[in-house]
Amino acid sequence: MAVLSLAELEVLDPALDLFRASPPVPADLAEEGLHPPLPVCGPALVWGFPLLAAARAAGRPGLECRLLGERPPAAMLALALRLEARPGGYRWGEKLAMQHYARSHGFALSGLSGLIEGRPDPRLEQRLEEFAGLPPALQAIVEQGSLELRTACGLRALPAEVFPLVSGRPLSLSERRSFLGLLRDARLGPKATVEAARRALAEPRPLEALGELVSPVGALRREWAALEQSILGGSGVRLEPPELFEGEAFEVRFRFRSKEGLARRLAALARLEARFDELASFLR
Repeated sequence: MAVLSLAELEVLDPALDLFRASPPVPADLAEEGLHPPLPVCGPALVWGFPLLAAARAAGRPGLECRLLGERPPAAMLALALRLEARPGGYRWGEKLAMQHYARSHGFALSGLSGLIEGRPDPRLEQRLEEFAGLPPALQAIVEQGSLELRTACGLRALPAEVFPLVSGRPLSLSERRSFLGLLRDARLGPKATVEAARRALAEPRPLEALGELVSPVGALRREWAALEQSILGGSGVRLEPPELFEGEAFEVRFRFRSKEGLARRLAALARLEARFDELASFLR
């Protein structure tokens, strides 16, 4: 054991400062020096960078350290991972930083996958390549834990503007996955895709709203509603299309209780007759 001054610690090699999601160090522990000793391997500080920052903020002159002598880079990263102790809880950005460290020192990160993922993962390097290949906006939503990597890899064709919109709404993981998959499968143009996402997310039930917006039946319903309103609006006559727009006949509904009311409805039926060619396109 040895006490190293902050000045001595701050000139050590910081290459293993890889963990951006480390829990913060309570200020009172830093002030009282209640912390595990920091491991120092030759010229490198292996772990404890948040402790060093907290000690600096608390005005401490130095920290207890354990001087371990030089070790191979792979062994130092393994030690840092054991001390960090977050198997399965590392962010993708942290894992990319680990991969960069491993490659720059000539060893494979997959050999440490058990410490990183909590289980051996021979595909760790491949999955990191997949993450690195995602567009930045899609990387961000995966990094937040708002979408799984496997799902994200199938969504590259969506416009980047969609992902911040979706991550900003309180959707469950499965709802977010279904929403983005439905948006992708609609094969709209980029502007239409963003507009459909924006409109659906403004509704109380975004997934249902998106289904209405992008499905062929949903589009037909909107066209039908506009046409019916333009012909029959305020007349008291309802015109029903075939169910799911798959049929050969319309259905007209109205009630009246006076001669004047009947006259208004008959006038509406006359407008229907005059514009029947527009209606006929909804028959199959």
